[in-house]
Amino acid sequence: MKLATVRPYRKHRHDPFFNLMDDFFKAPSKTHIPVNIIEFDDRFELHLAAPGFAKDNFQLEVKDDHLFVHFTPPEAKEEVKYQRKEFGFGPFERSWKLNDAIDVESIKAKYD
Repeated sequence: MKLATVRPYRKHRHDPFFNLMDDFFKAPSKTHIPVNIIEFDDRFELHLAAPGFAKDNFQLEVKDDHLFVHFTPPEAKEEVKYQRKEFGFGPFERSWKLNDAIDVESIKAKYD
C-alpha cells in the first residue's frame, strides 16, 4: 500500500478564488506574537514583540516541563462599528519545552 501526501492548499495558494474562500470560511485566528530567544552563559531570555499589550493581561505558567506565556485581552468597553477591520488582538498562548538544565524555580518575568 502506498501513502500519498496531499497538500491541497499549496497547489492553490496564489489562486484568488481559493484565497477568497479561505478568508470566508476560516476560523478566527489567534494572535501570533513573535519571540526571540537569546542564550547567555548563565540564562536564556525570551523577548516577545507585543507593543501596546498591557502587563496585567499576561500570565506565565510552568506546567509539565513547559513554560507557557498567556495573553488575554481586556473586555471591549464599547461596541464599535468598523467600516473596515484589518487587525485585531485576540488571546494567545506560546509555549516552550524546558529541558533538565533549566531551573524552573529561577524563572523570572520582566515587562519593559
